[in-house]
Amino acid sequence: MRSGIGRVGERKEGRPGWPDRFRHVLLMAGFFALLTGASELLFVALHRYALGHITYVSPHIVWMAPAANLVAFLFVGLLLLAFSARWPAAAGLTVGATVFVSLWALSVALILPAKLHVVAALVLAVGVGAQTGRWARRHSGETPPWLARAGGALALVLLVTTTGVLGRRALAERAALSDLPTAPEEAPSVLLLILDTVRAKSLGLYGYERPTTPHLSSFAETGLVFERAVSTAPWTLPSHASVFTGRFPHELSADWEEPLDDAHPTLAEVLGSSGYLTGGFVANLLYGSYVHGLSRGFQHYEDYPVSVAQAVLSSSLGRVLAGTETFHRLLGREDLLNRKGAGTIVDAFLTWVEDRGERPYFAFLNMFDAHEPYLPPVPFDTLFGPTGPRPLTREVSLKRDTRARRPAKWIMTPEEFQIELNAYDGSIAYVDSELGRLFQRLEERG
Repeated sequence: MRSGIGRVGERKEGRPGWPDRFRHVLLMAGFFALLTGASELLFVALHRYALGHITYVSPHIVWMAPAANLVAFLFVGLLLLAFSARWPAAAGLTVGATVFVSLWALSVALILPAKLHVVAALVLAVGVGAQTGRWARRHSGETPPWLARAGGALALVLLVTTTGVLGRRALAERAALSDLPTAPEEAPSVLLLILDTVRAKSLGLYGYERPTTPHLSSFAETGLVFERAVSTAPWTLPSHASVFTGRFPHELSADWEEPLDDAHPTLAEVLGSSGYLTGGFVANLLYGSYVHGLSRGFQHYEDYPVSVAQAVLSSSLGRVLAGTETFHRLLGREDLLNRKGAGTIVDAFLTWVEDRGERPYFAFLNMFDAHEPYLPPVPFDTLFGPTGPRPLTREVSLKRDTRARRPAKWIMTPEEFQIELNAYDGSIAYVDSELGRLFQRLEERG
């Protein structure tokens, strides 16, 4: 009989010891986690470059997806090790192959263009995993000698890919900065602030009875205020594209599934060609990220955060988990997992502007706090009245007119409406407070 791990649960001396079990499970978990991450990256690349679809992912997905899957798979591996104390087969190849291949298949099924239902994807994945487990059992249940080598090769490929993607972005920013021409003398810096989904009717600046914008109102006293301004479109991408290009939406490519193309120059490109530093700081990741074409002309553009939350959303399993009501109940909040507050945007801009030297800059700041769900931080959450208790998901209040085939609408009671209005106004007040901090810091800088 062979020494070491042989048939599941067997060893020359009896059961395999904990070091052998740990190494065995760790090897399987690591390999299939990296394989899952690589598979997801391949599908994202095919969607974006072969099919031309918009992919709502951070460029850091090249390392975040494998890292998130590695944590998840190792957690599952630790559970298998715990079970193996009573059931030695749990640490064997047959069970490991069944479990980890099922997780891999589920991850892939969840990102297929066919958009399988989660239950259907789970059934399919378990079937693939079970068949793989049967194959492993027929092959004596031994750990394949090539598994470690294959895992190492995958890790190397992912490392090279990560270095290439992130290194290319860093080099592109450095090259853009080195090629800047001399700016005109005494050229003014330009700061473009867009407060996403903020309506004039809810601003104290325009006569609203609630003091939602004391800082913005004070700032307006020293400048020019437009009494009537109309957006070119009622949603993010085409309206932003019009601001950047000076063109109407029907003249632009920007649409639900199409990014802004390079048919027309952007404000960032024009000012950059005149020697301006250009930086974008975006909180709206739904339609304001680099994949939507709005980053064109910016030497520096910050959209998706580098965070644990973003890493979770970089894996298909993490995205499904983060979209469940149970997950939000555990967190005690409904907020988007990777949402960036106005304070984060202001801090990122101030950090960037500290290194600009004497050059003028064009900076674009997009703030998303007054976008649904309205979840202002303390003390703004109760500034204008109670904002709770509120449903963790709107789905419990949605009603659909199936006869008219209309989209779901939220039918609110007067009490629910007032709660949402209080939260919306509180969100605007929070953004205004951050604008006050921003104006003060800029004044201190002269």
